Amino acid sequence: MSSEKKTKLRTAGEIIDRLKWSTDESIANFHNTIIGYDCRINGPMEKNVQDFQSIKDGGEIPEHRIQYFRLNQLAPSDPNCFIWDRKSRRCVLFGSGEGPTTAVSAATIQDAFDAIATMERLRLEKEERAKEKAKRKARLRAKKNLAMKVLSSPSRHTTNHEKVTSERHAWHQHGKYEQFDSISMQWVHADVGMKSIKVPPSSLDAMQIKFITWNVLFDLERDESNNFVTNGDKEASELRWGQLLDEIKSENADAIALQEVSPRFVEQLQATEWVRDNFSISSGYIDYLIPYGNLVLWNHKKLDICNLEYCMDGKRSRAVIASLKIRGSLDATILNVANVHLPADQVSKNSSNTKLLDRSIARKRELGAIICKLQHLEQVQKQPSMPIVLGDFNTEDDSMLSKRFFSDAWLQSEQRDDINGLTFDWKTNERAMETRMFSHSDKEPRRIDYIFVGMTRDKDYLPSYGLKATKGKLLGNLPESIPPSDHYGISIEFNVNFLSKEEKHPVLYNSSKVDHNAWSHTAISSHESILALLIDDDSQSSLYDKDSSLPLPHVTLLNGFVDIYSSETKCQAIQAVTDAMNDNIFSEDMLKSWTVRVDDGEVFEHTNSSTAVLRISSSPWLISLYNTLRLKFKNCDEQEARFANGWTPHISLGSFDSSTKARNYVNDFLTSQSQKLTELKVHGVGIFRRDVSDGKLYTMATIPFTKHMLSGLSPYNLFIQNGGERWSEIMNAEFTLVRREVERACESMKIGSGIFEAKVIPYGSGSLHSMLPSISDFDAVLRLKSISPSCDGKLIVMNIHNYIEALMARLSYLHTSAKIRIRRSNISNVDLFIITIKMAPQYPSMDLMICKLNSEGRAMDKQSEYALLSIEDSTSILDVVKTLPVPNTSPKLICKSYQGALRIIKAWASKRKIYGTSTGFLGGGGWAIFLLWVLQNSNVSTLRACPSDFARFFFKNAANLWSNTNTISVVDFNERDFEEEISIASCRRVKLILAPCSLGNFGRSLTSSTSYCIWNELMMSSVQMKRMGNLHFIECPLILDTPVLAIKVHTLLLSKPTDSKAWGATKMLSLLVAMEKKVDCQHIRPISSVVKKGQYFWFFIGIQESCTNIIDLIQKQKLAIREEINNDVDAKFDIEYFRNEEFVRRFL
Repeated sequence: MSSEKKTKLRTAGEIIDRLKWSTDESIANFHNTIIGYDCRINGPMEKNVQDFQSIKDGGEIPEHRIQYFRLNQLAPSDPNCFIWDRKSRRCVLFGSGEGPTTAVSAATIQDAFDAIATMERLRLEKEERAKEKAKRKARLRAKKNLAMKVLSSPSRHTTNHEKVTSERHAWHQHGKYEQFDSISMQWVHADVGMKSIKVPPSSLDAMQIKFITWNVLFDLERDESNNFVTNGDKEASELRWGQLLDEIKSENADAIALQEVSPRFVEQLQATEWVRDNFSISSGYIDYLIPYGNLVLWNHKKLDICNLEYCMDGKRSRAVIASLKIRGSLDATILNVANVHLPADQVSKNSSNTKLLDRSIARKRELGAIICKLQHLEQVQKQPSMPIVLGDFNTEDDSMLSKRFFSDAWLQSEQRDDINGLTFDWKTNERAMETRMFSHSDKEPRRIDYIFVGMTRDKDYLPSYGLKATKGKLLGNLPESIPPSDHYGISIEFNVNFLSKEEKHPVLYNSSKVDHNAWSHTAISSHESILALLIDDDSQSSLYDKDSSLPLPHVTLLNGFVDIYSSETKCQAIQAVTDAMNDNIFSEDMLKSWTVRVDDGEVFEHTNSSTAVLRISSSPWLISLYNTLRLKFKNCDEQEARFANGWTPHISLGSFDSSTKARNYVNDFLTSQSQKLTELKVHGVGIFRRDVSDGKLYTMATIPFTKHMLSGLSPYNLFIQNGGERWSEIMNAEFTLVRREVERACESMKIGSGIFEAKVIPYGSGSLHSMLPSISDFDAVLRLKSISPSCDGKLIVMNIHNYIEALMARLSYLHTSAKIRIRRSNISNVDLFIITIKMAPQYPSMDLMICKLNSEGRAMDKQSEYALLSIEDSTSILDVVKTLPVPNTSPKLICKSYQGALRIIKAWASKRKIYGTSTGFLGGGGWAIFLLWVLQNSNVSTLRACPSDFARFFFKNAANLWSNTNTISVVDFNERDFEEEISIASCRRVKLILAPCSLGNFGRSLTSSTSYCIWNELMMSSVQMKRMGNLHFIECPLILDTPVLAIKVHTLLLSKPTDSKAWGATKMLSLLVAMEKKVDCQHIRPISSVVKKGQYFWFFIGIQESCTNIIDLIQKQKLAIREEINNDVDAKFDIEYFRNEEFVRRFL
């Protein structure tokens, strides 16, 4: 073995320095040198040496990944191309390593060829992305213009106001169709769902039905300005349409779908005798047929219409669905017939050549909207239904409709007069040749018109169930004359075998089968929406990436979720995700929680930036959920298509301009947060959609992992065991999401931009961690804090009402289903503006007070002072709780026990119908202070630190303490300042319950009967607890044994249902106070619950049957209130009297 030492190969860094900085003239020959390096994502890649930056200078390529240097002007196969090769240790510049004459490694040469191919591929991909980006920008500009139009319109506080919508492919139910009346001898409007006008049912061979679809070729063309104009040859159009109608007549079809129908065609159609005698038409309305549209005809002697829907995209009608049913059969299957005309490829307007623009995405989107509506109809219709999609698809791609749900009737026909069925054949159709020349299409004759029929996937029913195609025929291909249209029509006859009503069998959607969802199989993916796993953890604040386009820390499940462009697609998306979670995640156990673990930190490198992320371990439940979602949404494959490793679950921490900065951040984060990152809780999945005005993703819906998370507090044994903590956690997660949505809406508004920072801060139940489903709302303060002393003056003069109106308009635009209103209130002689936001049906309402602070954090007005004090009330209560002398217990554990006990007490009060200030009882704040006051004024030395022990202690002592005091306060106060309030409370026989900081009265709504009712319930609970020995009595509902007075208020008595409800609560309290002057409060049992039944709100007061002396009083109250509202009948307001049995039957 030779002892000769190898010469050291000069490093890549030294080669770069020599090439970039050397003044040696011999180096000039290497001025165009290329660096070849190994990329972990794309493999071999190249970069010009002049563009190289070292890692210390912010570059992205470590020197150890550089494999070679070569001359760009020479091919890699040239022996002189490479001046440095790591593998063969060749070095031309310095002569180091094996010297300049050493042959280049074959692997290096191959790497160079691969790198050249990769760079060319990336260049082409970049160009394609730039083109797509330009298209997206154009679409976004159009959307943004519409969004700005929406935002500039008046704010919509409730759904009573008609909303401006940017929905695409929005469906409109139409209540009228047209039918010829033989008596008046004219076409008249008939109501959908009603029997055909004076048309007796004819005999129908129930085993056969025939459909026709035909594009009739509209009689318009485009002028120089690209507008539609009449071609002027009216006689020629009438002649060819006459031929077309004659051929349709000869087929004796039962249902006919026509496309490119113009108003002139409808005139000729309605003047045709056989049409008038036998057929109804979907619409002769000009609005749906300008410049042309789709029309459905059905034989009204054989078929009845039970629903009619139009798909509108802007002002254009894109499709029509007619729901038809065979006459004379009560249980007949409904035929949901969708007549479609999908977009055709168009000549580019921005190009000098005649290149066709591919409209395949537009076709898929429109078809997805149609399948979405058909699936919705199948779900809501009470009888079995069969979807039929027919029309002009403008593509030969027959896979657009999944073969799992639909069959191509032409191919399934047992007999057909043409094997290929080419409906657009320019070789045999002169009109098709003209259309082909106009569109500059070089495609061969093809089949672009179809009839697709839904098919059951249950082997037990195949092939007997449904429509079986027997005969297929092309229309319009008569050899003796020019075809009447550029399309050939299709006529197909079917044998029919439907199920009875009791045998309803879904075709498009079945929740019990994971992959039985036609819409989710059809829906296309979109960069404008994301499906994500929501992190629900104490470390949220540290995990949240402020630059993220999403409002919460998250793990992306499907990046490029389905295209959600209408209310129908939103509902179907929620349903499909819910079904996927139902197969994997949903639990009835409220205490069950799902967690993910952090494996490690990592850096994702991009072209111009790097992202710091936390890798999430692939737990079995997470993998199962992801696989189920991918099975349902087969087109959402962006991550698998783009990345070699497919889906990699992670949490994004932030974006950086270099990988070094990102890596340093990850390392520092893992070091500082290691204990918090062992397990992160997740509570559900969120659907997010991008807003075009600011590019951020906003919440469309959240689906929780626990089925009953917002439906109630059962099972109560788990609730008591857990102290309601799990229920409160779930509510807090929902509050966090709503809070972030409001904050980001504020951030995106121009008003106040650069002047103040907006932040939503909880108070009351939120800050006390005692929010409960179906009981609590979100109480919060929207704090507007000036960002600098120079901005203080601008914030002071800012009109707060204008700001609120702008915020409401922004939220209404972002969340179209949101209900938002503003109300004024007077608390402690302070006028307050309060915004009530109901973001979506699944979320509780949020009441927001506005607070303006200067740059030093001081309040700028009385309302802001009160808002600040409201926040401090909750903090002060917890500070006092920590001082309770519970032995051998930390302040943190005392607080946790107090909060759990408060949740148990609130659940009990709600169950016993004594919860809520609007009906004269205590709300969350009142019960919080009363609980603390009981703990303060009793011996707590024997207490154990757990929620159930604190709650038992409360029920043992509360009744006596309630009856023996008039004023309840957990902090010292000057009684002289409250002499008048104390005197009034004493006269009314109610309690003065003072907040610790704002000194507001939480007992302000109490009356003598509600106060007595609270004491009576506390007494009974004390007895029950002593008898049972546990807290299970809290689940016992209120059972009344007395008659009930019911106040009935119509939901639209005032302009808004919320105002009507508030008005009704006020009148109920007025009646209660009036009754207390006539009857002993012990004989009155107020009830806190308000029931919405039909179009009315109902308020209830139990009254002893012996108290007949109040009948005159009630009658006078009723007449006075009716006079107040100018209503002399009981349509809008009434007071009714129910016997106990009737009350229970009607309302319980």
